[in-house]
Amino acid sequence: MKQPSSLTDKGFFAPLHGLRGIAVLYVVISHLGNSGLFLFPIPHNAIGKVGVWIFFSLSAFLLTTHLCRDFETTSSRVFSLLQYLVHRAFRIYPLYILVLIGHVILGDFSETEFLKHLLLVQGWGELWAIPVEFQYYFVIPFIAISSLYLPRRRVSLLLMVIVAAVLFYGLKQPASVFSNELNAFPKLAPFLLGSMLALLLYKKALPESRCLSLLIPLVSLVGLLVTTVLYRCLANGYLSNLFAPWLSIAIGGSVVGLIYTALQPNVIGSLLGARPLVFLGEISFSVYLLHMFVIHLVQKISDLPAGVEAWFSLGLSVLCASVSYWAIERPGIRMGKIIGQRLRGLPFVGAHTRSTVNNVDNA
Repeated sequence: MKQPSSLTDKGFFAPLHGLRGIAVLYVVISHLGNSGLFLFPIPHNAIGKVGVWIFFSLSAFLLTTHLCRDFETTSSRVFSLLQYLVHRAFRIYPLYILVLIGHVILGDFSETEFLKHLLLVQGWGELWAIPVEFQYYFVIPFIAISSLYLPRRRVSLLLMVIVAAVLFYGLKQPASVFSNELNAFPKLAPFLLGSMLALLLYKKALPESRCLSLLIPLVSLVGLLVTTVLYRCLANGYLSNLFAPWLSIAIGGSVVGLIYTALQPNVIGSLLGARPLVFLGEISFSVYLLHMFVIHLVQKISDLPAGVEAWFSLGLSVLCASVSYWAIERPGIRMGKIIGQRLRGLPFVGAHTRSTVNNVDNA
């Protein structure tokens, strides 16, 4: 199976943006269903966590890949680490702060709770995922540094041991796995699996096999569909919570399989690289943070049939997210790059040869 020639090529990102587009669709159509707005006759409520797990695995894969490469191609790892943290902050906070202000204005939470959200110690509604993902941002540098001094397969094995510990914890506390609690540990499986794939792909440590090239796409796609159904059963109480930690790993495994598939020249990669899905993936953070405002507004002011309201809410969410992406997210990304580059002037940072983490600002 042909490995990606460069994990910083532009073509590398298009299908992964498409996969991110699918992730945000999971979240939006789930919340539409939860609000009684169905886009089509098939029930699509209570599946949003599957989309969040896709986000988790993708972010871990992209950021681990590029921080590993950045650490290897820089003369100052302190610079790379500071730049990585600045980029993450400016990628998330500009829009996040405005959304928090919006929730305060609407009375969803108080000014004190606003501060707690700002400090990432509270997560109201769909905002819970941001503090959880931020916690893993601080884990990635340790993985990247470890990969400099240990064989990547050995680091991957260590991550698998942690996955086993997460599974054991989940078996003891199954309700915590898919909860909105901010404890990231029971939710680490998709993150760790994404980082493991990044380590193995970066140095082409995965075996090449025609059998795998046919098997991985099929198993991953079927796995995602099956785990979606199983998660909906779990969320609706038809499946015991005891299955939650196993399901978390299964979703993460299906996603990393799709990430690997998306990087190969195949039909699935081509479909994920379709421009509408790629665009939706690029604006997915805005869609994620704004869609509930839109759904509540449409339900409040509209007397349209529920099916029409559902499609109108989806379209308006994409429209608002497009504006938000260009007006708020892109300027924030540019500011993060500018400040990140100016860090090289700090006396304790030292010189820097080349940075690749800039390429994952949409992660």
